[in-house]
Amino acid sequence: MVKTRTLLTALADAILINAAISAAFLIRFALEVPDRNFAAYVYLALPITCIFIVCLYFFGLYDFRRGYSAADTFYNVINAVTLASVFSLALDFVFRDLPFPRTVVFLSWFTNVAALGVWRMMLSGTRRRLIRVLIVGQDGWGRDIKEGLDGSGYVVVGFIDERPGGSADAGVLGCLDDLATIVQKHGVDEMIISPSYKGRALSIIQKCEGMDVRIKVIPELYELASGRTGLDMMGIPFIELDVRPAREGYRNLKRLLDVVFSIYALAITLPFFIAVPLAIKLDSPGPVLYRQVRLGKGGGKFTLLKFRSMVADAEQDTGPALESKGDRRVTRVGRILRRTYLDELPQLFNVLRGDMSLVGPRPERPYFSEKYSEDVKGWYKRLNVVPGMAGLAQLRGGYNLSPEKKLEYDLYYARNQSLWLDVKILVETVLKI
Repeated sequence: MVKTRTLLTALADAILINAAISAAFLIRFALEVPDRNFAAYVYLALPITCIFIVCLYFFGLYDFRRGYSAADTFYNVINAVTLASVFSLALDFVFRDLPFPRTVVFLSWFTNVAALGVWRMMLSGTRRRLIRVLIVGQDGWGRDIKEGLDGSGYVVVGFIDERPGGSADAGVLGCLDDLATIVQKHGVDEMIISPSYKGRALSIIQKCEGMDVRIKVIPELYELASGRTGLDMMGIPFIELDVRPAREGYRNLKRLLDVVFSIYALAITLPFFIAVPLAIKLDSPGPVLYRQVRLGKGGGKFTLLKFRSMVADAEQDTGPALESKGDRRVTRVGRILRRTYLDELPQLFNVLRGDMSLVGPRPERPYFSEKYSEDVKGWYKRLNVVPGMAGLAQLRGGYNLSPEKKLEYDLYYARNQSLWLDVKILVETVLKI
């Protein structure tokens, strides 16, 4: 059944893709399309269609198990069409002897977004399933919320409650210690925390870290007055606590761009991989590369690579220590490398391996991460994102930011991840250099 639905949907997509490109031709040539130009398109129609279908698949638009909203569907369509258009331009460049106008490719971005966007949003509407809700707290608020949600596009799977008197007969599925298991077992999409459990919201967030579940709380009066609420269900305002991972399509596209741009960057910076090691060797004894253990996504350890900019065994006597202004451990060549960020170039290999991304919070050393986590509340949250070579914290405040301010920037990035924010950070970082 699923395979048949996928094939039929792909067939409909293929028809719409070619109809949209044909419409772009009509717009470009004011309804009088030259035969030679359209013949060039016919020659490339099959590979272009395949490119679009693969990109739609890449962004999860053939995964019918997911209950994408209309907004999420349209967002994924835009990303898929954008990526497909880039590859179509590349294909047009390879077959540049064919008279296939590039302006048609640009125009077809709009026609494809319109055609595929409307079609896919209609499709998501026909197969939209009920949103499965778990309520934390079987008090008066909890029961009122359940009563209001039932039959309005939501289905309440049950309650979490730790007070005496709660039982399975009353819909109580377990206590907070069982939260992660219950969320996965019952396929929970959203969780609502009643006022009696709001003080344990942080603990609940930690238990659901990395899960694709929305968490909502009922705000206090001062939060209502401050305008922090933006969600409303059956007349009750809610605040959403965002703990969901970044969209799968965005993560896949970001990984693809990481690999492509890292290979390109390694190619154009190849002369530096010859000149810098020579300069380091002539300046001071010791290895060319400096290897250091850092924490990646989820707290996993990996070995970060850098060109050595300090004397060998710089921390042998002091132990782990942050660099200070005028640090005597930095070599003459090291100062130049740090000023120009050339010491960071070997991290392109970390990006290729998947340890890091081009953009993300800078990876921290285990020693300092453990130290900061004791003093800075929520420090662990920055480990939910793949670390990067260029980070918002470094762009805005450099490497001497306080841990609290660094976490503030890192969490802002984690909550607002997008391709456009990544591009902005990369561009500003390059201009800063």
